Amino acid sequence: MKQNIVWKAFRELFLASRSMFLASYSLTLLQGLSRVLPIVALQLLFDRISVFAEKGDLRGILWYLLIFTGARIVCHVIDFAVNYLYETYDMIAGYGMNRNVNRKVYAAKAVAFEQTAFLEKVNKAYRGTKSIRKFIDTWMLILLLYLPETMVILLYLYKANPNLPLIFLLILLPSAAVLKLQEKEFSEQEEIAANLQRKIDIYHKLMFDIRNIIETKVVGYEGLLSGKAKKCVDEKAEQEYVYQKKKNNLEHIQKLLIIIGHIGIFGVLVWCTANQIITVGVFAALATSLGELFEMAEEILSVIAEGVSEELEKIRNYFKMIEDIESGTDSGAGGARLEDLASIDFEQVSFRYPGAPQNALEDISFHIDKGEHIAVVGENGSGKSTLVKLLCGIYECDGGCIRLNQTDSKTYEKTSLYRQFTAVFQNYGRYAMTLDENIELAEKMDADRLACTKGLQGLESLQTFSGTEVLSREFGGTDLSGGQWQRIAIARAKYRDGAVYLLDEPTSAIDPNEERRLYDLFQTITAGKTALIVTHRMSAARLAEKIMVLKAGRLCGFGTHEMLWQSCGEYRRLWSLQAEMYK
Repeated sequence: MKQNIVWKAFRELFLASRSMFLASYSLTLLQGLSRVLPIVALQLLFDRISVFAEKGDLRGILWYLLIFTGARIVCHVIDFAVNYLYETYDMIAGYGMNRNVNRKVYAAKAVAFEQTAFLEKVNKAYRGTKSIRKFIDTWMLILLLYLPETMVILLYLYKANPNLPLIFLLILLPSAAVLKLQEKEFSEQEEIAANLQRKIDIYHKLMFDIRNIIETKVVGYEGLLSGKAKKCVDEKAEQEYVYQKKKNNLEHIQKLLIIIGHIGIFGVLVWCTANQIITVGVFAALATSLGELFEMAEEILSVIAEGVSEELEKIRNYFKMIEDIESGTDSGAGGARLEDLASIDFEQVSFRYPGAPQNALEDISFHIDKGEHIAVVGENGSGKSTLVKLLCGIYECDGGCIRLNQTDSKTYEKTSLYRQFTAVFQNYGRYAMTLDENIELAEKMDADRLACTKGLQGLESLQTFSGTEVLSREFGGTDLSGGQWQRIAIARAKYRDGAVYLLDEPTSAIDPNEERRLYDLFQTITAGKTALIVTHRMSAARLAEKIMVLKAGRLCGFGTHEMLWQSCGEYRRLWSLQAEMYK
């Protein structure tokens, strides 16, 4: 599994930018090779010092001093180039990883966002994007930067005593076992931390997001939310403290092993030099580079501990999300194109949200012809919004079949299916863009169509806003009332102008005095179109040709007001209840 993860991470980083990958790691290899030069130059220098010191002529060592100095200068120049390129490549690679996650999240089935496990998986995947670069960079540094220098030093050690390289390698074996323990500890800690961090982010948004902060302060939720956030922060801090304590203990064990090895090898080198087994130049080269070797060994172990054992679990989470979404993609590629929508049929349709104990919709069947206006009524939780999401293809039914033009909706290309619908949902988007951009959004810009849309009766007030001012105080613009944003959402739906209009509580933010005028506007913009209006207001439901009544996820009535008044007890109850409230 680990080898598979390494290969996947390597490939992911390479595809982020092929040219930067090759340039960055080619330069890293050159950096590793350049570090060998000062070691060899230092040995030659000290050997020559011994020779020329015996002759009493030190001018002959000048050439070797220049070689050593030049080798150090080359190392510094290459180090500078590598560091500069690293920062650039890091930004490019990070952008590529985040783009992959964004693309996969966008392609996920909409129902997946109802699952806490999926949201946590996405959170972990975003954290894993940074880990891929760090993970691969760890191994590339070991292979290209540290390995060339380490091999030269080990060769010198072998020349001094064939057992010295073996002693050095034996020191690393216990450290490898320590690393394995660190990996296990971090895997457990990461699972807890990701869940807690997601909760902290949610509480932070509820407390400080500009759209929530007023309600939070006025209604007095601040103390409750901050208390819950503090509890999560404290729990996360405690988990991290326990983990860091264990991690520090393991790291101290590693360092102790390295110090013991350092002392032992140094003692052998002194003995070899005293007995003329190695030259003074070899001793000088090893004495200088041995400290660097152990620093590298310590750095490699530290890098592996932080860049491999910790990052490996994050990378696993990244690929888990990528692969899970690939196996259940909702991208809509392939399938037949839906060019027109003449009829809609629900045939014994059922749907259950992930993890829910019962179906949100159960055995729903009805038929709608092109041009019909249908109102969907029922109490909260009766399944009205779920039905709308199934109809436009956001969710897929668990049982039964949804047919569009007598064909199973699953056979249609998602993009062409979505294009048939235009919607005003209860939670519509309020984008920090200009008025015109808020209306046009993903549609092609058409000045005449835009002017016509803003000129419709009921939407004339939109013409008073500047076409260049951003509709958000966060960006130095202006903010709008709930009713004004509602009108923008309605204008957006008209500008798109699909074959079917879906209006989910479309007047929820509109003054009651304007409600009838806006419903007249709906009647105008949906003329000749199929329309489904989800509403709690029974008076608005009467404007439709037919009314669909839902109760606890089941269809208990479908027909005109007169028909339902005679045959549907739930409809009479809802109607009478609202009539009594108005009295």
